Amino acid sequence: MLRALGLTLLLLPAFAGTAHALPRAHPPDVKVLRAQGVRVDWPLTASARFPANRVATLAVSVKSPRRAVKLSLAAVDSRGRDVERFKVERLRRGTFATELAGRSGERFALRLDVGGKRYGSWITLADDPGFACEHGDAAGPAISVEPTVLRADQAFAIRFANPGDCTLGVAEWTDVAWERATPEGGWEPVQLDCATGDVWTSTGTTTICDSLPNLHLVAPKTERTLTREVPGGLTPGHYRLTINYSYFDTRVPVVQREVDVVA
Repeated sequence: MLRALGLTLLLLPAFAGTAHALPRAHPPDVKVLRAQGVRVDWPLTASARFPANRVATLAVSVKSPRRAVKLSLAAVDSRGRDVERFKVERLRRGTFATELAGRSGERFALRLDVGGKRYGSWITLADDPGFACEHGDAAGPAISVEPTVLRADQAFAIRFANPGDCTLGVAEWTDVAWERATPEGGWEPVQLDCATGDVWTSTGTTTICDSLPNLHLVAPKTERTLTREVPGGLTPGHYRLTINYSYFDTRVPVVQREVDVVA
């Protein structure tokens, strides 16, 4: 299934004829385009393998004041020919955003048309739970939290730096756990409502939360920042955050940070 900005589409069955290799991809050189006045934040290398049966967020930001560029996402066959085009947008400024999911063996093309030239990258879905590209396997990210003193209900940033040569996927799941410092010097977990993210209270209604992890893509040699909020109802004090995006990829480290929450 592929969902694009609230639109739900059913993908075709896994394509046959896997003996053919996809044509050579031609991803944009962002430095060359920038010299031409077109800024594009391209999230992929020439080809990438994503895990099947997961939801991946594809986002391409564009700043092109002088001319519009066209971005598109299409399902393709084993020769790279379009089977179905899911999303097309023309932008001068903004973000081309869509969510990608499907079964093992399905293939897609993310394309950019600018100045009469076409660029693009291939995406193949596979049962392998990790990410890979023509350069090998993705490296684990460096993760940081800013700041370390937070106000109640304040938003804070979790920054992912990708040092590798492949696109990195971080899975949003039960990603941030909160523990409160105890007088004895230990830690006790803070129970959160999975639906609201607020501190769980005895008067709350039982909630069942079940969903696929959302994959956030971090392009090679770049950073991506995800924003989280201090849980509603959290009392001031000293806390430890356990940041876990390693739902299916052990190369993404589990990181712990201590923070102070103030009124």
